Amino acid sequence: MMGKKVNGRKRQCWVDTNGFLLRVLVHSADISDTEGAEWLLAAHHYSFPRMQEIRVDGGVKKG
Repeated sequence: MMGKKVNGRKRQCWVDTNGFLLRVLVHSADISDTEGAEWLLAAHHYSFPRMQEIRVDGGVKKG
């Protein structure tokens, strides 16, 4: 899949319900947030075998 040509980095963060950081994935900005989140979950799903529910936040828009 071809992304648009954008310079920079994006961060996908996985936190618990208290806001404590569990995992972070940093990738180039030309990769979509959806694809980055899929990579994060695919790479670390085994780390939390008892997790039953995942909630996703749209994040903060800069503008």
